Amino acid sequence: MTTNWQREYIMETYALPFLRKGLNIKCGQDSGKIIGFCNGKIKVKLDSGGQAFFHPTWEMIYLKGNEVLADFTTKTTGENHG
Repeated sequence: MTTNWQREYIMETYALPFLRKGLNIKCGQDSGKIIGFCNGKIKVKLDSGGQAFFHPTWEMIYLKGNEVLADFTTKTTGENHG
């Protein structure tokens, strides 16, 4: 079964026109390479070994070489709000 329609769904739903297999990602402490798309998730071969599925925008950074294509991480300003 092809996953092309799943990639297209993610691209359109989350405005990720650059999305393709082979892109590098970072998500929290994990990093790896996109190897597929399934049920609205991104399938990644982890640099540490194994595979994982990630939500397309939850704490994700998409990279092409050293270029950041999109960064969905939570930013902190270092301000004390307490």
